[in-house]
Amino acid sequence: MSARSLWLGVNLTGLATTAIAAAAVGWSPIACGCVGPADALRKELSLPEASTALSPAAVERAANRRYAGRKIELLKLPGVDSCAQLTPTLFRCTYWLWQRPSWEKGLEMTINTQPSGVFRSATVIEAVRRGSPPSPP
Repeated sequence: MSARSLWLGVNLTGLATTAIAAAAVGWSPIACGCVGPADALRKELSLPEASTALSPAAVERAANRRYAGRKIELLKLPGVDSCAQLTPTLFRCTYWLWQRPSWEKGLEMTINTQPSGVFRSATVIEAVRRGSPPSPP
């Protein structure tokens, strides 16, 4: 067996192992070279590292605790590039946290404020976005 054949066999075995491991995991965190949306949420809302800490109910409870009595400003929300001010008293942030081929899943947080800008309430729901299916080989 030539060195090239051996190298190709080893690489294909590694690729197959990686593909099987990735398929077994299911949803994977979205990767980037910056502070990702999951870490930004955890830090801002003082949530633990556990995966259950990013459930809609847990994030909603934490947001209602964290922002109670505070003035809400778009530029100070975690992941500001994921947020929009829809009206003077309504903000919506969509955090894409996990991905699969052609799917993304995350959380959508809606924040209501009083006319003065002081926090009133937050609601959080699961968000799913489908992309185009992968092209066939």
